[in-house]
Amino acid sequence: MIVNYEILQVWRINREEKIPLEAAEQSKFYTGDCYIFQYSYPGEDREETLVGTWLGKQSVEVNFIKYIRSFLLSMCSH
Repeated sequence: MIVNYEILQVWRINREEKIPLEAAEQSKFYTGDCYIFQYSYPGEDREETLVGTWLGKQSVEVNFIKYIRSFLLSMCSH
């Protein structure tokens, strides 16, 4: 269970826009939306990062796939 919300970021994807969620909203996912989360934590030699996605059953998958591709490419360039 992830309990340190200082290093958890969650975004709702709306078309091609990434909207950050406040900590109180980060545990509420809706079936019509898509989300990206990033969890960073201290590793042995450097900061480690876990990135994940959640696609709502009634969400528009095509928009999400386009956005997630560019998001992940930007993460890899850091």
